[in-house]
Amino acid sequence: MYLPNSKQKLIRALRKKKERISQKLFLVEGHTNVTELLLSDKRKYIVFLVGTPDYWSTYLKPSDFPCYNIYPSKLSTIGSLSTNHTILALVRIFLFPKPNWKTGSFLMLEKISNPGNLGAILRVADWFNLDGVVVEQNGVSWHNSKVIRGSMGSFLRIGYWEMSLINLLKSSPLPIIGTSLSGKNINSMKLPKHGFMLIGQETRGLSQKLLDICQQQVKLIPINKEVNSLNVATAVAILVYIWKN
Repeated sequence: MYLPNSKQKLIRALRKKKERISQKLFLVEGHTNVTELLLSDKRKYIVFLVGTPDYWSTYLKPSDFPCYNIYPSKLSTIGSLSTNHTILALVRIFLFPKPNWKTGSFLMLEKISNPGNLGAILRVADWFNLDGVVVEQNGVSWHNSKVIRGSMGSFLRIGYWEMSLINLLKSSPLPIIGTSLSGKNINSMKLPKHGFMLIGQETRGLSQKLLDICQQQVKLIPINKEVNSLNVATAVAILVYIWKN
């Protein structure tokens, strides 16, 4: 069965955040991420799959939800990934259970604006087996298509919560580590085993209101003194590696 026009229209609409939130749906695109989804415990949230005839001739159609056919040229135009000529999944937005915030290791992101960076940071948190990522409300959401692609399946495993950062920090007993250009060299500091590591916006860093409640402020010292900055996702990977080792 070919994908009806009404469902094509729905998929196109989900490029916009307000539509994803209103419909409580999002898209997972491409063979790698859809395969991870099918093998995960989030499979139960799949509404339907859309694949090309060549794709369905190679991979068996699941029987637990509808599977539609679509021409490759059409698939690349209804989704958000123009290079996707294989498969797309329509998925219900799911929520991770909230922890008690009394133990664990979490990244806390303030106003990260680039969805590709957020996807890469989710992947970093997953790689280092952190307990989750907390982000400021009304920012980039994890169900943004670029976040999904950049996370390479980590969106299925790593806990993710949107909330007021300062309210959480004030109510949790966990240690608070902030990143700041005025901080101390992270390599010279003794860091707590658990806690929150705060990461600021790509160009401005952490706001003063969050810096004021950090118990420790850290920074990376470049080996090459001529290089004065790193991509935020790269910096997070280095910071977390030092923190967890």
